[in-house]
Amino acid sequence: MVLEGHGDVLERGTAIRHLVHQSPDWDRYLLDTPSTGEERFTLAGRMPDHHPLFNDGPGTFHDLQVVAELVSELGEFVGQRYFGIATARTGLCYRFDLAVTDLDRWRVSAAGNRLTTRLRVLPVHEFGGAPRSLAFHYELEMDDAPCCTGSADIVFLTPVLSRSYSRLSRGRALALLQQQDAEDPPRLSTEPVAPELVGRGKPANVLLAEPTVLAGPRLVAQVLVPEAHPAFPEQQHTPGLLLLEAVRQAALLAAGRLRGLNPGYSTLAGVRMHHRGYAEPDLPLRCAVQAGALERDTTGRPVVPLTLTLTQHGRTVAQAGATVVQDL
Repeated sequence: MVLEGHGDVLERGTAIRHLVHQSPDWDRYLLDTPSTGEERFTLAGRMPDHHPLFNDGPGTFHDLQVVAELVSELGEFVGQRYFGIATARTGLCYRFDLAVTDLDRWRVSAAGNRLTTRLRVLPVHEFGGAPRSLAFHYELEMDDAPCCTGSADIVFLTPVLSRSYSRLSRGRALALLQQQDAEDPPRLSTEPVAPELVGRGKPANVLLAEPTVLAGPRLVAQVLVPEAHPAFPEQQHTPGLLLLEAVRQAALLAAGRLRGLNPGYSTLAGVRMHHRGYAEPDLPLRCAVQAGALERDTTGRPVVPLTLTLTQHGRTVAQAGATVVQDL
């Protein structure tokens, strides 16, 4: 029973989530007019248990990408239903930030794993009666205990702008096709790494090739973009969730190769990702990782901060900062 606000049931595959809208202005809601201010929601569900990507691995920690997928899917629904954004406009999550506040809650267990997400959504840059983008701020609870906080920004492009940006991105990528980036090695391996080195169990879920280790310490690896994968939506450009998974795998690989952490007992404790442009699926994509010094968190766990950059022929597609923590 929904006791507060208006409820929606969101279903995707085998995942069913319940969204409760907690409007601060019920007069506007009763008049069925689009919101022009902050709106609040609570999303209730469970962690996935049959996901083709998120449930593949050593089974030590839940995947934090669950949060990114949740926010991305929720963005268009909330924008269209509550903020009057036209259905023809495409929602793109261009900035994503997440920080784990209780690592123990992210451990995989046989019981529980109820996930509750509390969101504040604010419209940004209103034009023509609807916002151009939405800013999401969220707090997550696992089995009623706080475990994570973060934010995300989603921009909504008109069909004309979407086509224009796509052509511009494609043109820039092709213009750089013949140029070599002097800072990166001219050739990289295309042989996939072992799944356990990137926290996966199945070879089909590996997105990184054997890296080249450079001074710094840093490493560079080719990103292996599959033609099709059940976890990634079919899009004209490389999906954002795939790029985030490549960042996750590269962070675990670098923390292991450069700082000695065990990927089977490691996970992301935080990630900040900013998309700078489209990634073209038919052009080579590489990920460079710079590892910081090995640190310890307040409980004594080893922690490695990393800086990651995804590029295509020297053109930056996305930049990320990540922290990998190991807990035996």
